[in-house]
Amino acid sequence: MIDALQAIAKEYRAAGLRCLRYKAVPYIYNRVPSDDDLYALFRLGARRYRCDLSATIDLGSSWSLSKLRRRGLSKARQYGVQVASGSSYFEPFWSILKDNLSTKHGKRPTHTLEEIQHLQSLFPEQIECVVGMIKNEVVAGVVLFCTPLVVHAQYIGSSTLGREASATTAVLERAIEKAKERGARYFDFGISTEDKGRVLNEGLQQFKTSFGAGGVAYEFYDLDL
Repeated sequence: MIDALQAIAKEYRAAGLRCLRYKAVPYIYNRVPSDDDLYALFRLGARRYRCDLSATIDLGSSWSLSKLRRRGLSKARQYGVQVASGSSYFEPFWSILKDNLSTKHGKRPTHTLEEIQHLQSLFPEQIECVVGMIKNEVVAGVVLFCTPLVVHAQYIGSSTLGREASATTAVLERAIEKAKERGARYFDFGISTEDKGRVLNEGLQQFKTSFGAGGVAYEFYDLDL
């Protein structure tokens, strides 16, 4: 790995570039231990310029929902929340997702509805939309990206009614069960950090860890050429 990174650095240096920016793959996604790249980056004098914090459940160990999340599931049942999955739910969920991101953060989803639908058509076994419904109305949902070892929650969102009914808790509880059924080792909620890792959304991280998750670092390095 040291030789490989040196060769890459040499090639880019010859091309007139001055810095190699490297995003390390979090260890949970590796089929076998593969942190050789982190050691090689250290040996070559790279510096870590960014570190995000994700929340991940190790499905192979003992974990459990917090009392708060169990109360949320009970509340969702009282509201009659029904959980379903399928490509037909992308459109109603995207409307909720866009409203959430626009209202809370002034942003929009990384993927447009058309893009996520196209990706799902290309990888129907790897991308799934799971939603919570009340009286056939979608009120919450999550988009799952599935790898052999990890099921990753790419997008999570709910409407006002969905938040009132704790529908997201019901949706995520089912998503975690689906990950176990797939034989995945980890369920990754994704990062809870902003401003390139400098700000932790503590409320969001606490919500994720209340499902039994623990922290996983997403690391980024700069290697001067």
